[in-house]
Amino acid sequence: MRSEVVRELSRVRSPLDRLRRATTAAAAAGIGAVALAATSVAGLATTSVGQLEGVPVPDASAGGDLAVVEGADLAPYVAEAGLRPGVVLALLLLVMPFLALARQAVRVGSLQLDRRAGLLVVAGAGAGDLRRVAARRGAEAFALGGLAAGPVHVVGWVLLGLLPPVGQRLLPVPQWWLLLVWPVLVVGLAAIGAGLGRRGAAVAVDPVGFSRAPAVPAPTAAVMAAGAGVLVTGVLFGRVLTGPRIGSGEADWATPAVLLLLLGSVALLTTTLVSRRTARRPGPRRRPPRVRAGAHGDAAVAVLAAAQRRGDPTAAGTVAAVVLLAGAAVGIATALAAETQGESFYVTGSVLAGTVAAGGALVGLAALALATTDRLLGAGRSVAATAALGADVRRLVAVQERALSTTAVPAVVLGTSLGGLGWGVASVAAGAAPASAVLDVLVATVLAGLVVRLACGVLARALTGRVRAAAALENLRTP
Repeated sequence: MRSEVVRELSRVRSPLDRLRRATTAAAAAGIGAVALAATSVAGLATTSVGQLEGVPVPDASAGGDLAVVEGADLAPYVAEAGLRPGVVLALLLLVMPFLALARQAVRVGSLQLDRRAGLLVVAGAGAGDLRRVAARRGAEAFALGGLAAGPVHVVGWVLLGLLPPVGQRLLPVPQWWLLLVWPVLVVGLAAIGAGLGRRGAAVAVDPVGFSRAPAVPAPTAAVMAAGAGVLVTGVLFGRVLTGPRIGSGEADWATPAVLLLLLGSVALLTTTLVSRRTARRPGPRRRPPRVRAGAHGDAAVAVLAAAQRRGDPTAAGTVAAVVLLAGAAVGIATALAAETQGESFYVTGSVLAGTVAAGGALVGLAALALATTDRLLGAGRSVAATAALGADVRRLVAVQERALSTTAVPAVVLGTSLGGLGWGVASVAAGAAPASAVLDVLVATVLAGLVVRLACGVLARALTGRVRAAAALENLRTP
């Protein structure tokens, strides 16, 4: 297939194409803006001074000079060289929810894309041609998002690095060398978009039915992730024992890098396990389940929600991994705040970490809601048939809420409890925290589950219009 043909086939032609490009570009802009922020913080120039207003530092006369950034306008978490790698790590972890959103965005209008691919197969196109079209489509949308990442970063600097008072600013003034990083970032994002497009291309398309089976990660990915996680954990403990201590003024970039690899392994393992469990169809039962009186409606909602999640198991796995890591961050931040017993410096840092984690969880839930919207757009006939059998719009919205909460709530509860209890129990055992720290983590776990459950309900009700349109009886006449 010639290049001009690929360019023509990847053009925006319909409202769904415009929605796909807009959502993909928005996700890519989020990735790019976070990457620029991380680069800006990591590239700060430092100088050794003995005193910085608003930042607790050792006595300079005792030889305890602290490496800080030039100027006293930044928050100590960014200003202190020993804490700055943790800020960069938090920003890089924030890329993961936007990647999950981008993965769903490139597949918006999947039914329409599969039909186009089927027509191309009938016309003689091969698997390589379909991949090239999808890769160009993804690369163009990601490049557009990369170009928007620069202005988005400037807006973020105004909100987080200019408007806050001196000593509480989280982003430094954009440096001139970011203009050199920005074009490289655009090219890198275009490459990522091309890769996501090729991976999501409809390769094995039925030219008659325009359908394909949902993709499920191979089990080897889980084995590789588990092995890598064990290896990286050993390296991490070695770095913790031998690396520089917080407050020493020495930046430790190796430990956050190893920790990032560990969290990536956990995310891959979670994605694989949840995706494969979601795709598994229930086997035959030896005896029918016992259903309480009046619970038939709830059982129907559960069955329909499970069937809907099986339609895109990878989306469930990816979002579960994002929400689990966000919950772990909230749990660790809660345990750390309890360990420091109300010291404002650490409590403020814990609140910031929890806020970033909550933002990541919301982006992950938005990705799952986008996947749900896409399924509603492509399954109008099935939804209409369910409505014709007696399911009203309220019950169908409950199905969407159940599908969202079944994925997100267990993930955030598990992540918050594991991260918080792991840190809290270790601190209590070492005598660094009171026993009440464990109770604080349990309370945070319950609250995290309730907040995510409420967010799932809000997102499901926001889909009411889509559900009503999909349940219209005229969709029964669609092919």
